[in-house]
Formats: sequence, C-alpha cells, structure tokens
Amino acid sequence: MSIAATPGVEVLEPHECWQLVRSAEVGRLAIAIMNQPDIFPVNYVVDHGSVVFRTAEGTKLAASTLGSSVAFEVDGYEPDKGEAWSVVLRSSCPQIAVHQGAPMRGASMERHRVLVTYGSKRGGTAEIAEWIGEALRAAGVAAEVAPAVSVTDVSPYDAFVIGGALYAMRWHKAARRFARRHRDTLAGRPVWLFSSGPLDRSAEDRDIPPVRGVIRIAARIGVRGHATFGGRLTEQPGGRMATAIAKKSAGDCRNRDDILAWGRSIAEALQPVNATAS
Repeated sequence: MSIAATPGVEVLEPHECWQLVRSAEVGRLAIAIMNQPDIFPVNYVVDHGSVVFRTAEGTKLAASTLGSSVAFEVDGYEPDKGEAWSVVLRSSCPQIAVHQGAPMRGASMERHRVLVTYGSKRGGTAEIAEWIGEALRAAGVAAEVAPAVSVTDVSPYDAFVIGGALYAMRWHKAARRFARRHRDTLAGRPVWLFSSGPLDRSAEDRDIPPVRGVIRIAARIGVRGHATFGGRLTEQPGGRMATAIAKKSAGDCRNRDDILAWGRSIAEALQPVNATAS
C-alpha cells in the first residue's frame, strides 16, 4: 500500500520537507553495525542540503566512516493544526569531515560560498547588497554579489542572501522570481532575506516585519532571518509616482553601519561545526 493512498496522510514536496527539518533541532540517526541496528538522538542544523551535527569518535562516527547506510528522522506535532509530521532522510554513502578543536574562523569559513542577490530599480538596494557582501568577505566568507535577473545556476552556492526593494508594499519582482524559480534548492540551504524601502528612520528605531509576499516566500523555503532597511530616493528619480514621492521624501535613509552589522551576523551564523554527516 502506498503512502499516498493512506487516508489522512499527505505526501509533502521536497522543499516542504526541508522546511520542517530546519524547524527542529533534534533528530534521530539510525545506523546498523554488523547487522545490529542502533538509534542515536542528535542535535543538528541543516547546511547546503545536508544534516550537520557534532560528534566525538565512537559508534556514530565509526558507522559513517565504514560507509554504512544511515537514516535520519525528524518529527513534530503542530497542536494548532492537530497535525503530526515526520521526515526521513536516507544516505547510502555518508561523508564525514572532522575538525579537531574549536571551530575556526577566517580561512576555514571560505568553504561557505555565499550568493548575495537582489532586485533593485534605482540602485539603492543593489548598494545594500554590495555592503552585505563586503561584510561577509571581511569575515572570511567567500561572497559573490549579483543581480537576481543574471543568476541562472545556484548549485555552486552554500548559502544565500536575497534582497528586494519595496514598491507599494511588494517585493521587487526579480527577487520574487528568483525565490520561486530556485525554491527547491533554497529550501535545503541557509537563506536570509532583506527588504529596502522606508524613506524615514523607522528601520533604525525598530524591527519592521516583512510584507505579506515576503512572509509567504519565507514560509515556502524556510529562512534564517529577515531584515528591513531604510531606502534611498533621489530628488529626480524618474517616473510620475516616484517623482511625486520624492518631493516630500527624497533622501538616503539607509544605515550602512546597521547593514554591515547584519552581514557580520550572517557570517557568524555560518561558522563551521566540528563534524558533518551528509
């Protein structure tokens, strides 16, 4: 009997499964050594479509390095919906990377190749993306910055920062299309989002939540965080509506220090852990 035919059971898409896996912190690693099964609870994170956990030498590490097949299960319950869920990941060829001692910063973080991509109409959001890339590179992360419309292959990247300018409470269409086109890949990797728009200092005074469309995107792919930054509008931006707004609100409300600090926080979150299994 197939799972799909079971009453009351829904089969989820891959990106939905990765979103659920990323929402939890403890999973169960199932292995077999000499035909004897064993299960270990582990704390983990998701990185580049892999389950990452710390381990010392012992049964878990020995089983993986011997090339045994493993399964990793995560489950949960959502009381508001009255729904339970379970995701099982399987691998027939686990890979182990062992780092002795504390996680290193700087050069060791170069293993993370991060794409900072954006949708920008008048250049203000593009410059924010450049500042984020600058902060990541200063922290030892290999960051590339590119407009969303120019990116066709996302497979080389380990993590993503996606930004979009806000117009009439909507994220820039290039950022929306990028997130929709690559959502299966994004769902299995660390992702941060940012928006640029307020033409005042409100973004410095408080955390401004994302607009509805960005909330939907974040729910589909699972994101580590979102930030709203102030926008920039020149006195002669072009376009009837923008020109009318500029008469009252022209100026640069972006706080470069805040943006750089946010970029550094992403670099901190990308610090490697001691051992990985995928």
